[in-house]
Amino acid sequence: MNSLLRSAPSSAIALAILLALAAHAPLASAADKSPAATDEAALRKAGDLWNHAYKTLNVDALVALYAADAVVMPETA
Repeated sequence: MNSLLRSAPSSAIALAILLALAAHAPLASAADKSPAATDEAALRKAGDLWNHAYKTLNVDALVALYAADAVVMPETA
């Protein structure tokens, strides 16, 4: 009985740590994925806009996708 009473506090601490880690893991995972998914969606949309403007020869739409101080370099530069 003495050994059971001595191990009870350490078991309770271990259980509390385990529960805290288990509760935190899904929150961290969901928070980490959200910005990346948002960034990827924005990049894909910008790429689609660029492709559409290029295919339709819409120069104004293409220029609007670049910053005012953008410099376009040739492939071999």
